[in-house]
Amino acid sequence: IMSVVPVIVTVYTVTLMLLSWFVSFILESIVTILTYFIVHPVTRRRICGQIFRGCSSILIRLNPFWKLKVLTKWPKCTGNTIFMANHLSNADPWFLCTALFPWETKWIAKGSLFKIPLGGWCMAMAGDIPVKFTKEKQGWGTEKGSVGKMMAVSASLLKNKQPVFVFPEGVRAKDQTKPLLEFKDGFFQLAIQEKLEIIPMAVTGTGKAWPRDGALFGCATVYVSCGEPIKAGDYNLAELKDKVRTVITLLKCSHPDMPKLDLLSCINPEPSDSPDKVC
Repeated sequence: IMSVVPVIVTVYTVTLMLLSWFVSFILESIVTILTYFIVHPVTRRRICGQIFRGCSSILIRLNPFWKLKVLTKWPKCTGNTIFMANHLSNADPWFLCTALFPWETKWIAKGSLFKIPLGGWCMAMAGDIPVKFTKEKQGWGTEKGSVGKMMAVSASLLKNKQPVFVFPEGVRAKDQTKPLLEFKDGFFQLAIQEKLEIIPMAVTGTGKAWPRDGALFGCATVYVSCGEPIKAGDYNLAELKDKVRTVITLLKCSHPDMPKLDLLSCINPEPSDSPDKVC
């Protein structure tokens, strides 16, 4: 019987996922067509983003197999904000955007995801930001100019008070009890340069919802927490990365599904799975 449960969870969740994508695609298409010539693209994509995040939250809110528990109150968001969280699973964005809703953030994502029917099209209309990878460097090579374009688009959005969501590790971790992977420099440098704020977040439990190396989904209770905004202009690059790492680690270790760990040993970064720094 236990071996049947993941199949049931997967069928139900995928059906709900496709339904949410279909509804979002229809609504975003209507908004795009009706407002294309009369509304600024930033505003139009913000509206489409709200629709997409709201529809995506259906996957959590109507899913009896997945539970979301938000452990902290949300601080005030100025809009000049980069949200940063640890990364465990492909399910992370669904849980995190549900926890943040109705806040709307633009997400950095693999360019290949934008080609997925319905879901990828919704991401494109919502204004999410692609980074294009190549087959070089074990699949972690990037298309020439892709990273620069991603950073430029992100900077432009942030100047328009549109928050951006980033996983600074760049890849999914294998074990939530292990230290965070090495952080990439790019968005920390951008935050310092533009004097932005960073809101650190932690998520645990998503590895059970959508296992990193598994094809089937599972039952899970996911915990999300949020720290206070960090003013990037008050730090240099190394200090800022250490500050965000420490806050995310402390948040993560406070979650009910985490064992008691040596916090000092958890703060030292694990080597990243990706052979190159993407951003």
